[in-house]
Amino acid sequence: MLAKLASLVVDHRRVVVALLAVLTAATALLVPRVGVITDQREFLPDDSQMRAGMRVMEDEWGQEEATASVRVMVTGPATETDRAAVADQLAAIDGVTDVDFAEDEHHVAQVDGATASLYTLSIDGDYDSEAYVRVADALEAQEASGLVWSTDNPSNASQVPLWILVAAVAMAVVILMLMCASWIEPLLFLVTVGVAVVINMGTNVIQGQISDVSSSIAGILQMVLSMDYSIILANRYRQERAAQRATGTDAEAGATTTAMKAALAKAFTAVSSASLTTFVGLLMLTLMSFRIGEDLGIVLAKGVLISLLCVLTLLPALLIWCDGLITRTAKPFLEPHLGGLARAEHRGRWAITAVFVVLLAGAGLAQGQVTTAYTLERDDAVAEVFAKDNQVVLVYANEDEAAATALGEQLAADDDSRVRSVQGYGTTLGAPLTAQQMQASLTAQAGQSDGAPALDAQSLALIYYRYHGGEAGTMSVNDLAAYVTELQAAQAEGAAGGQAPPSALTQEDAAALAGLSQLGDAAAAGLIDPALLTAPLTPEEMAATLTRIQVLQAQAAAAQQGTVLDEASAAATVGPGVDAATLEMLYLNRAAATSSDPAWTMSTDELLTYVTSTVLADPAYADLVSQEQADALTAAKEQADAARAELVGQSRSRMVITTGYPEESPETSAFIEDLTARADDALSAPHWTIGSSVMVQEMRSGFASENLRIALLTALAIFVIVALTFRSLAVPAILVLLVECGVLVTVAASGLVAGSMYYLAMLVVQCILMGATIDYAIVLTTYYRQHRRTEDVIDSLKGAYDGAIHTILTSGLIMVLVTGVLGWLFENPTVGQICQTISVGALSAVLLIVLVLPALLAVSDRWVRGR
Repeated sequence: MLAKLASLVVDHRRVVVALLAVLTAATALLVPRVGVITDQREFLPDDSQMRAGMRVMEDEWGQEEATASVRVMVTGPATETDRAAVADQLAAIDGVTDVDFAEDEHHVAQVDGATASLYTLSIDGDYDSEAYVRVADALEAQEASGLVWSTDNPSNASQVPLWILVAAVAMAVVILMLMCASWIEPLLFLVTVGVAVVINMGTNVIQGQISDVSSSIAGILQMVLSMDYSIILANRYRQERAAQRATGTDAEAGATTTAMKAALAKAFTAVSSASLTTFVGLLMLTLMSFRIGEDLGIVLAKGVLISLLCVLTLLPALLIWCDGLITRTAKPFLEPHLGGLARAEHRGRWAITAVFVVLLAGAGLAQGQVTTAYTLERDDAVAEVFAKDNQVVLVYANEDEAAATALGEQLAADDDSRVRSVQGYGTTLGAPLTAQQMQASLTAQAGQSDGAPALDAQSLALIYYRYHGGEAGTMSVNDLAAYVTELQAAQAEGAAGGQAPPSALTQEDAAALAGLSQLGDAAAAGLIDPALLTAPLTPEEMAATLTRIQVLQAQAAAAQQGTVLDEASAAATVGPGVDAATLEMLYLNRAAATSSDPAWTMSTDELLTYVTSTVLADPAYADLVSQEQADALTAAKEQADAARAELVGQSRSRMVITTGYPEESPETSAFIEDLTARADDALSAPHWTIGSSVMVQEMRSGFASENLRIALLTALAIFVIVALTFRSLAVPAILVLLVECGVLVTVAASGLVAGSMYYLAMLVVQCILMGATIDYAIVLTTYYRQHRRTEDVIDSLKGAYDGAIHTILTSGLIMVLVTGVLGWLFENPTVGQICQTISVGALSAVLLIVLVLPALLAVSDRWVRGR
């Protein structure tokens, strides 16, 4: 069967290559169409409460537009004036829509004796917009002046710089040049793998979008994981050609095709077994509930399968066509002969086995002490001084608004909490404020905009009084006279200070009421009935009384001149008096000043709604609210409506809790648990929490059991594959334990050096190393069993080394060095740690396979040697 398949591939190699060329060209055109997901929340499982909350948010408020922001730290400005000037300069940068800065401990700090200030810039677009590029260029130009900036832009970290790709490929080329028997072989290997990588990248369009991790490293990992397939086939082909030369048949017609057919048939088992274990190991990542594992597993597993097909179809044609060139470019290559090591392994087999058992047990215990990290931070000079905001969003039913507001107030009041702000409707726009608190709030807002408060204290007191049902009441003429005098004195005092407040008393009305203070003298002289001055009167009665008094005064004046005026004639001489509407405003102002309850409250939303719908629509208030203030209040109402729409939906509301906790820490975990418990107790309807720390909490809750399950299933699946390959139970037991030891050593070493291990690196090292590095053990064991049929143990070990060491070293060095360099150079900490972990794990596995596996084979020879 294998011989027929090999003949089919070799005999129709031109057709096969042509089909692959068309497929490669087509998939290359599809590569730009593959989307990249940078938001890890997209990979939350369907049953995640946070994912459910995100769906609720999207239903209520729609898809949020991606926006960019930049944190800028400026060292130097020591005064508030200087720092405000810096804020103005940053706001003037083209593309900046807003600058967040405040004079508090979260924005101003002392660093090495100098004052550092933090400014957060909002950008008019996302991180891929031209506006962000302009802002970034402007900030880079100012870095020399003491400005430091940072961003959470995920795209920079997910794109592999070209020079890093060149460095990784160049290192692979150097290793291949050292290990290959011809100068041309590395080129053929890279062409084969390159075609496979392009096809894999293009076929990712089937998934639509892939993670930034998969997009960044899938191509490199595909190369390092599948390079040994090419090496195994090329070595087999070289052996077949050497056998032909030994018998003098190498120059016969069809010798190259004959050799390739034999090489394909003989290499198929090793190559397919090696790829199958890697394929299965990668597929185990799809069992991870956090779907980034599924994403990475599918992309890499598909890549390994495509690489296998390219090695079995494209590489045979390339080797046949370039056979003469390979012969002419033959060169010495590194081919270690480890006969001495084989003898040493045999002599020390029991000691080595004992050391292995101790190492396995010790690594198992040590890795159990390694903590798992779920977030990785990039270097951030700004965050070292000013801790980043860590936001948690609480989504709840509208009917729970009162309970949610009480919860938010409790969180903000906790002394031992790092809660910086709580922004919900009930804690911001809907928060009840007394008139004094409202005035302070309006004054603070005016200070931020360098303007006057939208409402002065007098107007605000009147609005509170009217909103709470206050009536005009009654006043006597004497009371009115005293109040008018008080208003005129306040106006005069304000005018002297250059800040005359609005008044319910116009100049015309003031002139009309100017004589009220002299009515007492008129009453004492008998010109007016004293009872008119002390009787409580409504505004309408007051207007009539004042007119009556004016008539009496006119008649008295006429009588002194010897003239008698009837009432109608006297009324005609005094002209119009102060109307009832004006008097009502005077009454209301006085009542607001003397009869208001200090405990009365209004929310900002209620105030703006009442002012814009009632106050500004009533001409009686025109003298109390200037046009400038009216415009400001109308604009504030529009902003409040927009803000309310962001916080309150048709059936759900949300509260944004901003904290100073790290994204991941024991304190953060405790805060999330406490918040969840409080919300569960306070809110009666379903509710959800959303945020990076919430996601960490969800992942942590089930990762340990999930990791154990995936590890066991990976080991079991590979055990079955190896058992079927060798038709033995002893061989897979030894190989799986050996590679598992390498995994445990890697986890323990990473935890010892870094203090913790990233969860994705922990899964990848389990699945990839178990699936990929066991290939080396399979190759060495295969050679051992072949030699053991006719040779003793020592010679079989020597033969196994001679047959396998070239493949192990070549592929192993590529996996160790290429991933190591990539992990060291790559800015993205996630990709960096994954690559570094693979590098350390591959090194551990190679050392165990080369130094320990031969001793284990010798000890268990009677069970592994086969028939």
